[in-house]
Amino acid sequence: MNEATPAMAATELDELHARVDQLIDLRRFDEAESWLQRAVRLEPEAIQNYVLGARIAYSRDHYGEAYNQIYRALGREPEHLEARLILFRIHNATEDYPAAEKLVIELIREYPEDGELYAMYAHVMMLTFHLDKAEALMAEARYRDPHSEYVELIDLLINVARGRIDDAAQNLSELVKNNPEAEHVASSMFVVLLEQKRYREALEVGRQLLRNDPGDEEMVDALVELRSLTHWSMLPWYPFVRWDYAGVAAVWVAGLIMLAVAEKYTSASTFVTITFVYVGWVLMSWIYPPILTRVLKKTGF
Repeated sequence: MNEATPAMAATELDELHARVDQLIDLRRFDEAESWLQRAVRLEPEAIQNYVLGARIAYSRDHYGEAYNQIYRALGREPEHLEARLILFRIHNATEDYPAAEKLVIELIREYPEDGELYAMYAHVMMLTFHLDKAEALMAEARYRDPHSEYVELIDLLINVARGRIDDAAQNLSELVKNNPEAEHVASSMFVVLLEQKRYREALEVGRQLLRNDPGDEEMVDALVELRSLTHWSMLPWYPFVRWDYAGVAAVWVAGLIMLAVAEKYTSASTFVTITFVYVGWVLMSWIYPPILTRVLKKTGF
C-alpha cells in the first residue's frame, strides 16, 4: 500500500494539471486557478504548478506574475521547454524583443528541426517590422512544419503587414476563433500596426478579432476610429492622419509661407479668398473627424 501511494498521487496530480490546462484553453481562468490550488496542495513544489500558474497569469495579461511563476519553474529545471516557450510569449507581450530573439535562437539551436520555432523567430521579426527577415524565416517554418496552425497564423499576419489583406482575412478569422494564443498573437500585431500607423491593415486585423469577441466595446471604439481615419472623405487631411503632430506642424509652417507669398504676389481679394480657404480647411480638420466617427458608429464600419 505504501508503494502505491506515490504512484496514485502522481496520477491524480497529472489529472489535475490536465484539467487546469483544459480550463485555460476554455478561458475559464477562475476555475483553472481553483483546480491549480488543488494540485499545489497535493504537490507544492511540482514544476508544472508554476508553468500552469504562469499560463493563467499570462492569459490575464498579468505579465509580472507570469514572469515570477516561470522563473520559479526555470530555477528548478532551466531547460524546461514549455516554461521557456511561455517565457518567449511574455517577452513578446512586454515588448522585450531582444530577449525574445535571444531565447528563440537558443531554442532553434537545440531543436533545429522544429518548424514552429522558426515561426516564433519570424513572429519577433514581424513585431519589430523586419518583414524581409520574417518572410525568410517563414519559408523555413513552412518547409519544416507545413500543417502547423501557428505557422499559418504568423504567415497570414505577415501577409497583412505587407498589405496583402484580402486573401488573409477569412483565414485569419478562422485561426483566431476559439484559440486564445492565436488571439493573443493577433492582438499584439494589431497594436504594432497601430504604432506603425498602418491603419488599413490594423482595421482588418481588428475586424477579425471582433468577430471572435463581438462584445468587446473597446475594440468597437478602436475600429470606428480606424474606419474614420481610413475613410475616403479624410483624404484632404491625409498629412494630419499619416504624420500626426509632425504633419500638423508641417502644414502650419507651409500655410504661413503660402499666405506670406500670397499676400506679396496676389491681389487683396485673392489673398482674402486663400486665407479663408486655408483657415476653413484647418478648422474642418478639427470639426469633421468627430462627426464622421459618430456617423460611422451609427451606420457601421
